[in-house]
Amino acid sequence: MSDIIDAKWAESEFCDGSKKHPTAKNPITVDPWIYWYGDSDLTGQELPAKIYYYMGVLIIEPDDVELREMNRIDNNDIYRAIRRVPTILRNCIDAVQINPYAEEDDSARAQADGATIILFGYQSAEEARETTDELPYIFVHEAAHLYDISNGRISRSDAYREAMSLDGNHASSYSQTNMVMDGIGGRNGKAEDFAESVALYVQYRPKFEKRCPHRAKFIRMRVLRRS
Repeated sequence: MSDIIDAKWAESEFCDGSKKHPTAKNPITVDPWIYWYGDSDLTGQELPAKIYYYMGVLIIEPDDVELREMNRIDNNDIYRAIRRVPTILRNCIDAVQINPYAEEDDSARAQADGATIILFGYQSAEEARETTDELPYIFVHEAAHLYDISNGRISRSDAYREAMSLDGNHASSYSQTNMVMDGIGGRNGKAEDFAESVALYVQYRPKFEKRCPHRAKFIRMRVLRRS
């Protein structure tokens, strides 16, 4: 595993020439970090970031302690969520960015940008608790999107469409909303149904297998590669 991460680090744009990848105990600082999200007046400060790997995922967080504390989500909870993502999905995640600022219009607590999952800061204590509780689900959902994209959009495949049709229902209320809006304003209802289905299968498998048996079989055999 370490050799694989070292190889990934050697190809990273942030590699400082060292052969060994940075760890939580031996992180490196990138100064300035130009990819903070949120209010442009704040992100324009381009303050430095501390980066290191955890289970093959690059962790990006503010190097400044006070700035880091603007995001109430604890590192140990992030590590726990990463561990709960099945390996085949976790391999699709390049990085998790612990963002100090809120999302620009304050409408999201987390989102994917490419293969990076952004965890937004400036949440109330209650919001941060909710986000922490939902982190494993959020990470699997976003990783499922990345898996879908890297595998030729299998959410649009005839096999997945058939599974949806045979189940005759929506994976969740969120996927239902997106299916209703499918194709409007760039929404992809089938992709959201797929990501929700994978997250529900991983987090609540017995209940999901009972309610959506055909999607569950598709995910088990085509995504997680289990017989």
